[in-house]
Amino acid sequence: MVNHKSMPTSQTWSYTKTHIGSYVMTYVS
Repeated sequence: MVNHKSMPTSQTWSYTKTHIGSYVMTYVS
């Protein structure tokens, strides 16, 4: 989350979705 403001909102959201998606997939599996 360091310097997250410097990143575009779309990029940050995409990274967040990817991170959550990976976590969910791992948790479900």
